[in-house]
Amino acid sequence: MPEQVDYSQAIDSGHPYFELFKDKLAQLPTIFAVPETACSAEPDTAFPLKLFCYQEGKVNVFKYFFSFESDFASYESVCSDFELQKKFDPNIDEFRKQMETPGGDAQLIYLSYKKVLIMSSRDFEYVRLTFRKGKEWWVLCTSDPSREEIKGKVRGEMILTATRVVEREGRIEVSVSSQTDMKIPIKL
Repeated sequence: MPEQVDYSQAIDSGHPYFELFKDKLAQLPTIFAVPETACSAEPDTAFPLKLFCYQEGKVNVFKYFFSFESDFASYESVCSDFELQKKFDPNIDEFRKQMETPGGDAQLIYLSYKKVLIMSSRDFEYVRLTFRKGKEWWVLCTSDPSREEIKGKVRGEMILTATRVVEREGRIEVSVSSQTDMKIPIKL
């Protein structure tokens, strides 16, 4: 059995978002475990992709794993380009950084989606935290419960989205776990 890494010290207790993330950091050693009951798919894509989905109560859980030729800096620049993300997903209405901590390791992000078929407009206001632990780069996202809701939008909850990127000989291996409550009464 591989040794479990302790992520509890990934950010220090004086960090402005420490309280928001301290319990989330404890979940990281097992965040990518997939239950046997999860639905799975391996779509035909340009790079190997494994996708899993299941529900935990009202929470939709998606886990996916892929690798391709790149490096972390390139991957991060694409993920952090809000205008590019809007081109990838035409259902995005707004996507922007609202503020950033002085060290740049945490950002408050606003993301809203247009009304699509039977689903009304949704939005998320979340904190995006980045850190490095050994050879792993991590991005954690979670909703900020202190933010006010916007009239005309249903506020979804990003419970925890964790992305781990590991560079290996000109390639990156990406693991993502996303736990989201879209506030819709439809099961997967």
